[in-house]
Amino acid sequence: MSLFSLLGRSSGRFYSKVFVSCFLLPALLAATVIAVAVTATACTGGEVEGGPPPETIPPDQVKDTLHVRVSARHTIKTMDIFVYADRPTRPMETHVRVEGSEVPGIICARGDKIVAAVANSPAEFNLEALRYFDSIELLSMDYRDEDPAAPLMSGVQACAGDTVDMALTPLLCPILLVSVENCLSSPAEDAHVTLRQVNSRAEVFRSDGFRPTETVDTPQETAHPEMMTARLPVDVGCYAQYPGLTLYAYPNDCDAVPGIPQTELVFDYSMDGTRRSTVVPVHPLRRGETTPVQLRIK
Repeated sequence: MSLFSLLGRSSGRFYSKVFVSCFLLPALLAATVIAVAVTATACTGGEVEGGPPPETIPPDQVKDTLHVRVSARHTIKTMDIFVYADRPTRPMETHVRVEGSEVPGIICARGDKIVAAVANSPAEFNLEALRYFDSIELLSMDYRDEDPAAPLMSGVQACAGDTVDMALTPLLCPILLVSVENCLSSPAEDAHVTLRQVNSRAEVFRSDGFRPTETVDTPQETAHPEMMTARLPVDVGCYAQYPGLTLYAYPNDCDAVPGIPQTELVFDYSMDGTRRSTVVPVHPLRRGETTPVQLRIK
């Protein structure tokens, strides 16, 4: 299955799809039952008496209301909640999408569940492709579509009751330029920092073991170039500067071996009329963790 098939088009059609599946379908079924009952009465020439006793609903099919409470360090614009039954095939029971971080009570079958949450998805999900929990584990996000102001975040939690508390973790890895020290006699002027060889894609529900197969090397490839590049506010002379600039990459925590690209921080500046650069490998990058960098020009 293509990873791209797990995401659909933009979320504009989402609510109309939910309305059809959750509201129109029961009405159609009810109309069908009424039509069958009318036909049976007409064939017998009178009312149907007696009949089998009502069936007892199996305990695992009794409806319950699930309350999902999420916490996150960043803004939540949208929230997708997937509820899977915790049995061998782990099928999806319910999916809801809400604006903001407040999730209303979710009607689902009583029993053990696996609850997965995704915040700030840039696109609507292909629910047919995510019918089983094994499929959602393959869901991935493209770094080029990220927004550092409202990054994609996710969490997954097993639940045996009617309440689940979940902390959401972003995929983005902040890289903080703490300080820049110039060991040369001339000032470093018009300085910029830029990331390159950034992992381009990461699995939404993976916590570690991120191994890049493709990289993003220029800010222009992304929806938000400020994730990858920034200009220092001042020149760097004989005194160390503490710019506190933050750039963002995707996790890349595999072993640093030949053939596996490592994310790099490039410090580009002018000195005595010549453009120069200093390259600092930034590795490993762990999901959601801030990596501090202290840079020295020498």
